[in-house]
Amino acid sequence: MNASIVGPATFQDLSVIIMLKKSRLNNVSSQLSFEETKLELGIDVMTLYFQILLDKATISICENKINLLCKQKEQISKRVEYKAAVPADLLNVKADITNANVELVDATGKLQSDIVSLCSLLGIDDWRTFDVTTIEMNADNSTFTDLILSENFDVIVSKLPSVKQSHVKSDIAMTDIKIASASYWPSIRLDAGFGTTFSNARSKFTGEDYSFGEQFRDNVSSYLSMTVSIPILSNVSTSRSVREKKLGYSRAKYEQEENWNMWTKEITQAVLLAQAAYSKHKLMSDNVCQFEEALDIVEGKYSLGAATYYDYQTAINNLYQSKAKESQAEYEFLLREKILDLYAKM
Repeated sequence: MNASIVGPATFQDLSVIIMLKKSRLNNVSSQLSFEETKLELGIDVMTLYFQILLDKATISICENKINLLCKQKEQISKRVEYKAAVPADLLNVKADITNANVELVDATGKLQSDIVSLCSLLGIDDWRTFDVTTIEMNADNSTFTDLILSENFDVIVSKLPSVKQSHVKSDIAMTDIKIASASYWPSIRLDAGFGTTFSNARSKFTGEDYSFGEQFRDNVSSYLSMTVSIPILSNVSTSRSVREKKLGYSRAKYEQEENWNMWTKEITQAVLLAQAAYSKHKLMSDNVCQFEEALDIVEGKYSLGAATYYDYQTAINNLYQSKAKESQAEYEFLLREKILDLYAKM
């Protein structure tokens, strides 16, 4: 039997500690990369969600326009019959109905395509029965001005996964420098050992009882050793490695700064675009009211023969173009608002 207790110790464990730190930083970086992917996925889902709402609003606008033109077609048919309108007006309104139906088909196809894309992101197979709930626009424009001018703006940027990850990558690059520099250091290894042996051979030959305890005391051995290693020939390659790691650290710090500036610009633009969409929505809402009044006036004039169908057609197009722009501004504002809210809650 041979039993021993050995307890080596070495100053080279310092580089191991640095490598363990780097391993932890790599784990943090991987986790932040996962959080960044979740953020990007959330933004993609929100973008498609509001695009679907806009598609549905566009379909509603097209249907309303078709209904209005169909009613006008019936009135023009009667007027043509009684010689109160020219046949060209009837042909024009039929052509406008056809164009409006084409726009409806395009809007319906766009809606179905966006629903398929959203279901694909969400892992939903049955896109035909999928639907989304609407959301109302209700916000104060000053909210975004307060956000962009507040001290919390930098706090929002600092909490983003991509920004955090850039800081971690800088820390990883610094640990790489320390690991490379460890080859410069002399290493001291201190080893100590304690052991004993046991054998039953003596008992067999002499017939005497030689217990384990006696053998443990009689055969005890121990040792203590120290080894010193001083790097000499490896300094050239170590210097080259350290320079490369320092260059990597400089790149990481530059990317960290660029990442901060990019996200600062991104959120600033999101705030400004939200403000612009909010203002545009208010203007287009007023515009829609004005074009509705204009259409009523032109429609009355046309029924009395004081306006041409071209005037009536222009009034209809102006109204529904304004409604389309109003809806577009509304859902763009809501999208920007929700993205900013998502950033703020990171």
